[in-house]
Amino acid sequence: FVDVTHEIDIPVGYGLGCSAAVALSLALALNQALNAGFSKTKVAEIAHLAEIKCQTGLGDVLGSYYGGFEIRTKAGAPGIGSVKKIVPKNREVMIVCFNPISTKKFLKEKISLINGLGGKMVKELIKSKDIDEFQDNSLKFAQYIHVITPKMKKVVNELRENGIKCGVALFGETLFSLIPPQKKQRILQILKKYDGLVISSKIDSSGARLN
Repeated sequence: FVDVTHEIDIPVGYGLGCSAAVALSLALALNQALNAGFSKTKVAEIAHLAEIKCQTGLGDVLGSYYGGFEIRTKAGAPGIGSVKKIVPKNREVMIVCFNPISTKKFLKEKISLINGLGGKMVKELIKSKDIDEFQDNSLKFAQYIHVITPKMKKVVNELRENGIKCGVALFGETLFSLIPPQKKQRILQILKKYDGLVISSKIDSSGARLN
């Protein structure tokens, strides 16, 4: 019998990869606590398979494993899937979360739409390596699969009016913006006007690890 307690700084169900982070951190911790002796890649593969089986996500373990701003160039668990990293110079992340969405329900309803356009956008982003293009494509993609709610649209419009780009976390009613520090106060002023949870974060480029 193992008693597990997780402390999480971000909300669950808002498209921020929380379930992948939980699965991967638990797998890494158990591997060490039980002296299982698995390699880090094997542990991450187990976490990835758990996510697939539980239908809580499809590829976020791969992103959590590598960390940073990454483009998934090949699907699959760490050791099988692959990523290409982009270093966003002088950028932080601002997030506003309104309502959670069931990942299982989302995948069932939207997966056929996701697969087609997503692959094309990934190829474009690998060529450009442009953060603003990524945010534009994220918004375009969310519009294509009809996940932008009226409340989200209102926030997007106000951000655009102030010269601030943003994207959408697909598995939740969540918007994010990769911004230079000098724009942080302005975007905070805008986001705090709306009834949502506002999160500010730097980008960690090291990936999952045990302290």
